[in-house]
Amino acid sequence: MNLGKLPETKLAKYMYRHNISQKTLSEFSKVSTATISRLCKYKAVGPNVKTANKILKALDQLVGKKHEYTDFWM
Repeated sequence: MNLGKLPETKLAKYMYRHNISQKTLSEFSKVSTATISRLCKYKAVGPNVKTANKILKALDQLVGKKHEYTDFWM
């Protein structure tokens, strides 16, 4: 997933801890892998509301726990 680099954003760290790949999150959320990659790489980047909701819903399904916007962005 990271090719030797440590995750930098809260989302990337969370995905790393739960062994969720960018591709898996992309498939479950129906958000492009480029967008997922950008959100994992840059701390200053935040998704729009529609994209964030798709990602949070996918994480809910993958982990089995409810997630909030503020868990990863803000």
